[in-house]
Amino acid sequence: AVELLADVGVVMLMFTIGLEMSTSELSRLKKPVFLGGTAQVLATILIFLPPALISGHGAAEGVFFGCIAALSSTAIVLSLYQQKAQFDTLVRLSGFSHGTDVWLGNAKDLILSGTAGVNDTIGCRDDIMLYLISMGMEPKRSFKIMESVRKGRGLPEGAEDEMRDHGVPDWYIGSCKKIKYLFPKAHAVAYVMMAFRIAYFKVHYPLQYYSAYFYRRSQKDSFDAALMIEGEDFVRRKINEIDAKSDATAKEQDLRTTLEAVYEFYLRGFSFAPIDLYESDESKFLVVGDKQLRPPFVSLSGLGEAAARDLAAAREGGREFISVEELSMACPKLSQAHIEQLKAVGALSSLPDESQMSFF
Repeated sequence: AVELLADVGVVMLMFTIGLEMSTSELSRLKKPVFLGGTAQVLATILIFLPPALISGHGAAEGVFFGCIAALSSTAIVLSLYQQKAQFDTLVRLSGFSHGTDVWLGNAKDLILSGTAGVNDTIGCRDDIMLYLISMGMEPKRSFKIMESVRKGRGLPEGAEDEMRDHGVPDWYIGSCKKIKYLFPKAHAVAYVMMAFRIAYFKVHYPLQYYSAYFYRRSQKDSFDAALMIEGEDFVRRKINEIDAKSDATAKEQDLRTTLEAVYEFYLRGFSFAPIDLYESDESKFLVVGDKQLRPPFVSLSGLGEAAARDLAAAREGGREFISVEELSMACPKLSQAHIEQLKAVGALSSLPDESQMSFF
């Protein structure tokens, strides 16, 4: 009987593999699957064989227990993998943040109270239809209920009783009735995939990531180089200063977002190279070596794109200025306030104010 069950188990296993994987896929994975699997079994046998021999059992028993352990370890690893955060969870979180009356006063309360887990609550439109179908409801009816809920119309007539008849809990029904707008799952997936791409660059190409991020912030006038280049401690104090304000303005809150990213930038061991009259770009944060970014002219608050372009154009052809006065004449869109800003960050430290030389 045991042998028969074993044969049936092997047949079912092979049948499942045949359903899930094509021959081309198996061929592609043959090296990691067969070599890795064989190595795992042999390693486990080698671990169990010495204790078996020492305790007076034969080599056959040691091999047997090693094989059992190998199969058990595979099951345990798969179980742990399944318990980790899944992509679907991230998609659901994206749905929470983009829907209306989906998170606040709804899913948030259900999760915090322990009524439901993250993956049990409604995050996107498709969640309702797929859940109702899984509960045994007719697909077309499940679709119509989803459409009504996602448009903020609540449950259609008779749907509440139908859902209860199919075992849908009251909390789920109540959640459907609160929703005003649901995000499409395809959009949520696209957002999460983009977040994965950004995260990859943040981890593996940090300077390029920060260069792009700070560039976008500077375009919104949310990056003030005069503050950001002052170092880690200064940035931390500025964040605390804004946090301490009960009436912080929207601009200050926006600035805090940039300060937080800059603080992280410093904590990762990076720093800013000085803004330089001849080396800085008009708008891009340039990578300098392995640990620095050089801020552009537009990163100075109030120094707009027109003035930055004027400044960059004036130095074309390798031109060097003999004084601040000459620079000012060569860049008509550069105001006196802009010049003072450039002086404050040391960009003009090598230039005297006037072209006229004095021997006394």
